[in-house]
Amino acid sequence: MAYQDTKNGAISASSYQFLKTHQARWFCDTQQAPQADTLIIQGFRDVLFPFNEGISAYQCLKQAGHDVRLLGVEGGHLQPGVQHSPGLELPTWYIGKNMDCQGKIINIQAMIAHWFDAKLKDQPAQASQIPEVCIDHSPASSIEAMKPAVNYTLPALHMTAGGGYEWLFKSTDRLRHLLTPRHLPANWQQPQQGGSRPLLLPLTRMTQDQWLTGIPRLHLNIDTPDAAKAENSPTLFIALARWTPGKGSYQVLNEQVIPINLQKLHYRNQMLGQLSVPIDDPAKGIDLPAVNAKLKQGEVLGLMISSRSRYFGRSSKAHAQANISGSITLPTMLPANYASN
Repeated sequence: MAYQDTKNGAISASSYQFLKTHQARWFCDTQQAPQADTLIIQGFRDVLFPFNEGISAYQCLKQAGHDVRLLGVEGGHLQPGVQHSPGLELPTWYIGKNMDCQGKIINIQAMIAHWFDAKLKDQPAQASQIPEVCIDHSPASSIEAMKPAVNYTLPALHMTAGGGYEWLFKSTDRLRHLLTPRHLPANWQQPQQGGSRPLLLPLTRMTQDQWLTGIPRLHLNIDTPDAAKAENSPTLFIALARWTPGKGSYQVLNEQVIPINLQKLHYRNQMLGQLSVPIDDPAKGIDLPAVNAKLKQGEVLGLMISSRSRYFGRSSKAHAQANISGSITLPTMLPANYASN
């Protein structure tokens, strides 16, 4: 029932309360923290449990005084028909064999075996081979390094964005730019595309190879022609993306897209106001799915805003018009050869 609700862009009070009171954070906040040491393996492409959930569970268990390790890998729960696994791996789930921890290659299955040996066979030395925090290939090695820290102000603008035929447009982009010399257009900082395509809103351009690892936090103001009618207000699909100005199309970081409809969120919060569980207030910012990506020198990092998403078919519309403004706070980007403490 909860799944059917969310496919239509809503959620019942009973479903919201059930989900909210069955996450690790709720048990910690109500002095019922799980009494167990924990090895958490979470994927950045996971569209069922984004890496944000791994960070939250890590903080919960750590505050409760337990031995907890957090490993961030590439894969996770994948959406069949939309996301793909390498080779002949099961299309709904993928975790690679190895991960790179600060330049050290570690076998994931071996780490799991070490953990069980340490906790179930009373061999504590085995756990010393498992880092406390490891993000595959990233120089970030602590929770602090993954928190929002650097703010970017979004320009106030009127946008019209679609995206229904983006699969065709992106293929055309690649063909058109196949033999085009790479160059930096003079207007690279201006919003691009829109109309029948997603809106690309540049944030910053890389002056060197850098890693972006952690949770972006978005403060977004959306004013639509149907703002007074929550049931008619468009849902915007927002993601962090990368692209090279004048060369090819964009790439969504870690295939993570979040639907945002502020009118429906406001209406939902009014309906759920009597529940004895905390309700997320979008006015305080919305956490986007965590990302982990190496951005190359010359690439632009920005927001992709669309009215269509292959992940959320029923919530999509042909196009959306809105006045938007706000800001986004990103984790501090680290040079590719940097190791954080």
